[in-house]
Parts: sequence; structure tokens; C-alpha cells
Amino acid sequence: MESTADPYREIIRKFTAWAEEQHNIRAAMVVGSRARTSDNPADEWSDLDIAVFADNPKAFLSDCEWIKETGKYWLTFLEPSGAGHGMERRVLYEGGSDVDFAVFSTSDLPIMLSKDAPADVQETLHRGVEAILDKDERLKDLEVTEKPYRIVNLPSQADFNQLVSDFLYHAVWTAKKLRRGEFLTAKECSDDYMKERLIRMAKWHALANQGQGYDTWHGVRFFEQWADPRVITELRDAFAHYKEDDIWRSLFATLDLFRWIANETADKLGLSYLTAADRHVAELIQALHSDRT
Repeated sequence: MESTADPYREIIRKFTAWAEEQHNIRAAMVVGSRARTSDNPADEWSDLDIAVFADNPKAFLSDCEWIKETGKYWLTFLEPSGAGHGMERRVLYEGGSDVDFAVFSTSDLPIMLSKDAPADVQETLHRGVEAILDKDERLKDLEVTEKPYRIVNLPSQADFNQLVSDFLYHAVWTAKKLRRGEFLTAKECSDDYMKERLIRMAKWHALANQGQGYDTWHGVRFFEQWADPRVITELRDAFAHYKEDDIWRSLFATLDLFRWIANETADKLGLSYLTAADRHVAELIQALHSDRT
């Protein structure tokens, strides 16, 4: 990494100077860790996230020649943005600096900055933003200081049943794939799809124990900070090697971990767990495991 200056500030400076001359680009702001001054601010491992608002986003996304105006780079590619349902161009610059340019339509700005913005957008913006380009003065009233964390709604019985049912259904699905010999498919479901549902339950578990204002971030970000230490410990042994026997072991470990998290969450929130369904699923999976030839 460059040591004489902050390479990310230099990228911001060059990008802003270039964007000022592009009529298509109307506004831009830094979001994420490099816009935060507290609550896990940027460190040496943090990337740079820039939200760009253009009249014609496709024109900006389809061309990558402009990146040369912001610095020397090794590679770039497109993928869906983490928030706001846009697309982003990810760039790895010379020296290892990584930058995500999330591109949205200028017409998206009013709703994204309002109280009616999608939850994932609010999740991003409330943690801090830094306006770096504002040709039409649409960001002039943007609060650049970090906002108090929003209160998260706890699950209803219907929400809870939905998640438990989804998890248990895919536990059976995984076992059947194992029996068929589709080991990679089974591993992917157990270690990805089912784990994502387990993490969602772990968030409800944390909120049930710590209160609705407790910060569980988004996705698995800072999981080791907000999750119950028991969950962290047991989750370490709930992933599988790409071997049939270990995928079975992982599946049973994942089921056991989910079961106690969900039961404790249900008790805390005054909900009921799908005990009978869990029992049927566990018995079926055990039978499928025991009946292998």
C-alpha cells in the first residue's frame, strides 16, 4: 500500500475533479466505513464506497475508460450493489486499494434520501455519509453526521414460523442431496443457505436478549461483535469439509445450533417453536443418514 499519502483521498480527489466535467454525473457521496467517524470507522483494511448519481447510469457503467482518470488500476468488474438495487463497478487499484462505485439514477435521489427509503438504503446512510459532489444542490440538507441506530422490529409469530420452516425444509433437502451423492450441492445448502437463515435467527436472538436498539449491522458484518459468544463458538464447528461424512456431521451440528437459538429466542419473545415439525424433520434426517448403504 502507498505510505506517503492516503490513496483513498487521492482517488476521491481525482474522481471528483473528473466527475465535475461530466454532465451525466450529478451527485456523489462517500458511504460506509470511510464516511464514519465512530462505530467501527475505517481502518487499514477498509475499502472505499462511493455512491454516484447519474442521469444515464448505463452509460457510466458500460464504460471503464474513465477509471484511468482516477488512478492506475489492475482490474474492474460489475456486480449488483449492496444497497439500493443498483449496480456497482468494483475497482482494484495499483497497490491494492479497492473501491466500489455504486451507480444510481439521479431520479432515485429523492426517495433514497427520504424517510421512505428502502431499509437497506437507510441501513447504509444512517451510519454516516460524506457528500463529495452536488451539482444540483440536492445533498445540501443531507445530514452528514451519523444518526442514532434505528429500532429494529422483532419478528411476529408468522415471521418466526416462516424462518423456522424455511430452515427445516432445506435441512431435509440437504439430506436428500447427500443421499443422491450431490455432495457439493448439499454442502452449499448447509454452509450457505441454511447458515444465512441461522444468522438471521441469531440476530433475532441478540435483539431478544439485548433490546431492539442493539446494533446487529447488516448481513454478517461484525458478527463477532454482536452475536452471543455461545453462537460464535458453536458455529465454528458447524461448517463442513467437502467430504460426505463431514457434510452429514455439519448438517446435524447446524440443526442443533439453530434449534437452541430459535427455542431461546421464542422463549424470550413469547413465541412458540415448531417443535413437532422439528421432531419430524430430525427423525427423517436421522433415518436417511442411518439407512445409507
